[in-house]
Amino acid sequence: MALLTASCIITPKTRVVYDESIAVEKTSWICPGNIGAIIGYNGIEVNWKFNALDFSFIQIPAGNTLLEWDVNTTQGTMIFKGSNVLFRYNFLPGKQYLFLLGRDPNANDSENGSLGLMVYMYNIGERVDGSYRGMEKHYYGFAPFLNVNTGRRTILE
Repeated sequence: MALLTASCIITPKTRVVYDESIAVEKTSWICPGNIGAIIGYNGIEVNWKFNALDFSFIQIPAGNTLLEWDVNTTQGTMIFKGSNVLFRYNFLPGKQYLFLLGRDPNANDSENGSLGLMVYMYNIGERVDGSYRGMEKHYYGFAPFLNVNTGRRTILE
């Protein structure tokens, strides 16, 4: 019997540096992955969209940040699309973040739990092991999209 496993190793690289005057150790790196485009950063219009297989990072100042997303992704046979989805997060300095779309893992009924981002955190420069076991070790938390299906924009906490 043979065991076949597949995983992905991501070597971090930045494609966008928001403010080059800020020292790297005071920044956070974020990767939109295949979630969609980031169209707003702290109320400023941006266009941070990469190919779904391009796991490049965006270097931003660490701290409380509001990101506005145009979500456009698939999971299995499900297609998720949403415009102006707001996400507030307090990014720590010297860390890099990877996001996956998902439902709240702490919900009693995972199929009806809040939709949002699974947040994975690594040290800046650390290689990202995209296998289940590798990702599981770096799971940091879940942040729901509170404004999904409400017809209005709501700041996520």
